[in-house]
Amino acid sequence: MAVVLWVIAAAMTSAPVFAVVVVSVASRREDRAWTLAGPPPGPAQAMARYLVYFHSVGVDWLPACRRPRPPLR
Repeated sequence: MAVVLWVIAAAMTSAPVFAVVVVSVASRREDRAWTLAGPPPGPAQAMARYLVYFHSVGVDWLPACRRPRPPLR
């Protein structure tokens, strides 16, 4: 029974640490790539946006030289 309590304690302690690491790494990548105004570029960024409840609808602060081009048809 003590082992189960140790496993539960370890999971409860490591979950917030994991969330902090994912959000900090993903936010640094998005800041560097200037991708906050669009959809998330990868699964880590999508998870970080979900964890902090960030939605970028209507955000348009990118300079014209950094805006992604529309897809070719």
